[in-house]
Amino acid sequence: MVSAPLDDYSRRWNTRLNFVWGVTAAISNVISQLELGRPALLPNLQREPTLLLFSDYSGQHKQSKYEAFSFLLTDFKTCRLWDELRTEIRKRVLKDDRRISFKGMNDGRKRSVLIPFLNAANSIPGLIMTILINKGYSARFHLSHEERNQLPTSLQSWPLNVIRKLTWISHFGALVFAGLSASRQNLLWFTDEDEIAANAGRVTAVTSLAAGIISRYVPHDLGHFRFGTASCDNGDLFIEDFAAIPDLVAGALAECCQRRSVSSNLSLKLANETSAKTRVILAWVAEDTQPLRRISLSIDPGDKEGKVKVRALDFMLE
Repeated sequence: MVSAPLDDYSRRWNTRLNFVWGVTAAISNVISQLELGRPALLPNLQREPTLLLFSDYSGQHKQSKYEAFSFLLTDFKTCRLWDELRTEIRKRVLKDDRRISFKGMNDGRKRSVLIPFLNAANSIPGLIMTILINKGYSARFHLSHEERNQLPTSLQSWPLNVIRKLTWISHFGALVFAGLSASRQNLLWFTDEDEIAANAGRVTAVTSLAAGIISRYVPHDLGHFRFGTASCDNGDLFIEDFAAIPDLVAGALAECCQRRSVSSNLSLKLANETSAKTRVILAWVAEDTQPLRRISLSIDPGDKEGKVKVRALDFMLE
């Protein structure tokens, strides 16, 4: 049974989390401060028994200065309007079950539904949080022989870059869920089918690791946990279309930072060389009055050795 939801005037971010990493503690502090200034910043997701988490990632190519990790958290029972709207878009335009993705926006038919698709996503009651990690900071991540041996046996032979990515994903996803969930809520987590979930064996290994990390973050009892990929879709593209939202946002943010660092005034200026699809997506991310709330953050090396700087991002068009 889920605990009683917070009322409309209560803080929605759990501040009594069990942190196991300094980076996520810093992220939580930033979110808590943002909520103090904007009480309506976060959704109330504590009413229903099951939450859905969708995640996607971008910026792994060499040209990008930042890696982007995007997470969409919502509850299962309040997405009926979104389901109706996205189904209607598919009936009218995407009749051949084409997958919506950032990379796939070279397809004219997909481009024609980008704005309607994003407008439909506004109806989702939830949060999409995207984190940009400076690769200069990320490169500091190393594993000693002892630390690698502490990983599940099936993960110990993975390349360091894949373990690093999995670490970021697991901790960020755990933080989002722990920050907004209530006691005994279930979590169904769907991730992109990339190298961390390339086959059933890897999905099984990641499920065990992610469950352990989540249980270390949440300050309350955890319900059932399931982890999978978009391949779990039953054919109606419900999961695929949900997963497309963090895919679009992560791709746009990674492209925006491909030739520039996040500026000191905490803004991402969308210059003319940025693609039209990125300008459309980030203009959508900049909206702050929709049921689907948005938070975008950057992680950079701090001024002192070993320190980290976490900042909330704003967006503006040039």
